[in-house]
Amino acid sequence: MFQWNQPCETVYDLAFLEGALRAAWALDSEHEINSSSPSESFGHGWYYWFLWFTAHAHELLPDHHPLKEHFFRIDGTPYQELIPAEDDQDGWQIFRDTVADLALVRFVDWFPLLAEHPIALELAESLGLRRWLDLARADTGRPKDSSFVRYDPYGSNWSRRCLPEYAYPVPLNITVGECRATFVWLLRMERHIACAIEEIETIRDAVEDAVDEMDIDLTQLEGSSDRLPYIRTEWLAASEPAARQALLTEWLARSVRVRERLKDADLAQPREPIEDIVTAFDLFWSRWLSWYPWYVAQQPKIGEERAVNLFANFPPAPEDHHAWELLGKALGDLPLARFCFWFAQVAATPWARETAEDLGIAQRLEHARLNPARPVPEDETLPPLVAARWEWSPSPLPAPSPAEARALWQWLEMARKRMRAILAYLVD
Repeated sequence: MFQWNQPCETVYDLAFLEGALRAAWALDSEHEINSSSPSESFGHGWYYWFLWFTAHAHELLPDHHPLKEHFFRIDGTPYQELIPAEDDQDGWQIFRDTVADLALVRFVDWFPLLAEHPIALELAESLGLRRWLDLARADTGRPKDSSFVRYDPYGSNWSRRCLPEYAYPVPLNITVGECRATFVWLLRMERHIACAIEEIETIRDAVEDAVDEMDIDLTQLEGSSDRLPYIRTEWLAASEPAARQALLTEWLARSVRVRERLKDADLAQPREPIEDIVTAFDLFWSRWLSWYPWYVAQQPKIGEERAVNLFANFPPAPEDHHAWELLGKALGDLPLARFCFWFAQVAATPWARETAEDLGIAQRLEHARLNPARPVPEDETLPPLVAARWEWSPSPLPAPSPAEARALWQWLEMARKRMRAILAYLVD
């Protein structure tokens, strides 16, 4: 009935991801969970939030009703089992007479961003609930003081313009089937939120692992995203290829500050290395990106002038067909394979796969995800971000055409923006 714990293949936009994260924080705050994990905050918080109807029913159902004891058999009972079985018509009649549409109303009150999202609206439409969800959004009302427990979410009644309180039986013309559908909607929305939070945590964990090797002193970088050091000017000024390679290696090595250095007595107490993860990610990406023009410049038959022009304008302008042709031949699928060294789980998300499909590079991304690049063994003593040489399994497809090379980098930039936006939600 509820398709519980089924995988979600839905592609969530940033608005839904933000709403999911704020839902976890709202429950976290209410229940004082104080977890650093959004999924833990949401999982524990939702469990208690979902039990609202047991206390509500305790107050409103007639004494000695047989469902009362079932409602309060909550110790160790998954909350999905606290609602009637799909074919329990008597149970659903009691639910209709007790809570009617209140599942929708409470969701709208707690999670307004999600209640306005197309996913919520389309799901309600498919279940025949759009009328009731629209009413809940237009006339949400507020919790009413209760003699059993005082405040929502632990069983208080509800007061709205259309209904001063939920007196048994609730005087709304909602049907038993529609009441049952509100709980289907509720649990499917929960699954969507859980899947969205899983994607958020996938990105957070991958970025934390990636930037961990840089050991950034964020006390010196806070607010400096627009002034991150870049080597184009110095690199262009170096005349010899060997000097340029040495300069790049030296510059990249600045991201490999040993943590012990930050503990020196003459330094101010640093922030936690990942506290400002947005700035850390900006710096990581800046240096990750700078590896490619240097790598292309080392390739045979790449003229000096072409290499200089490429480095000065990287990635190339969309209309620079010649540069994209050069990158397709020189790099192939390496940028995807190197991305997947750090972010293979991100590349496996529904958004990543659908976006790659739209751009015509789905097969290349899938191959890179299953065959990520790795630093060559001789460079294993160096952090991957500063390793000069990499090994990878090229895609069996032909070298990317100029259009495919451009699409590949377009996908990388879209992934960067999505990851950065999610990190910004976490910092906020």
